[in-house]
Amino acid sequence: LFAKAEFDLSDQTLLTAWAQYIDRTSENGSVIPLTPEGNLVNVAGGRKAYLGYGNARSKLESYLGAIRLNHSFNEQYDLEITAYARHKKSDVVANFYDHYGFDAANNIFTVNGFSSPNDADQWFAEGIFTANYSNHTIKIGASYEHSTIDEVDLWSGQNGFTAECGFAFYSIQIDYSTGQVLNGDHSCFVRNQKLADDQGTNKFLGLFIQDEIELSDQLTLTLGVRYDSFKRDVDFASIEPFTDFQNIKDKADAFSPKAS
Repeated sequence: LFAKAEFDLSDQTLLTAWAQYIDRTSENGSVIPLTPEGNLVNVAGGRKAYLGYGNARSKLESYLGAIRLNHSFNEQYDLEITAYARHKKSDVVANFYDHYGFDAANNIFTVNGFSSPNDADQWFAEGIFTANYSNHTIKIGASYEHSTIDEVDLWSGQNGFTAECGFAFYSIQIDYSTGQVLNGDHSCFVRNQKLADDQGTNKFLGLFIQDEIELSDQLTLTLGVRYDSFKRDVDFASIEPFTDFQNIKDKADAFSPKAS
């Protein structure tokens, strides 16, 4: 869904506002094992059937709202300011095929159950001031972006590197002749066990100045320089065997000259 509106606040000022909503769901398919000779095995329901654990799919829901202000001071000077905010929620449920668990004699193939719900927020602002002098068009601008993401990794299946658990990593055994999960009642079978938990923040700052010089009716020289700064702060945890959150911080910056 998308909506947009424009408002003439005055003869020199235009306000534009828009909003967007996205709701998208995609099915994630399952696999058909191959024999060592490279032949497809016969599976319940044929090639279009889903044989797996849970409701494998990718889901995205996103909200965005934005405004833009254009103001003309006079024929020489203009200002444009843009800002938007977005919230995005996604959830991926997947079955990863484990070829080591393929047993053609007993109609069994194995997958690892995985899901990852994510929440992300982002807001962005940018301002550009334009000045026109004779054959020069000078633009001075700044932008700032702030984004956060919370991500969790959840795993399902028979898990444990012990004889009792079968030295398995979230293993789900499926009878491909019926689609039935065979080891769901195993004592080591877990559902949506948290294996990782991350929260990250990214910050971007940009500053630039540019001059477009009309050398002739057919030739324009553009000169400019841009400065960018990036900072990242992440708290992350591997739940097993680590339980305490750890932290990592990164930063970088750069000057970028431009001539064209």
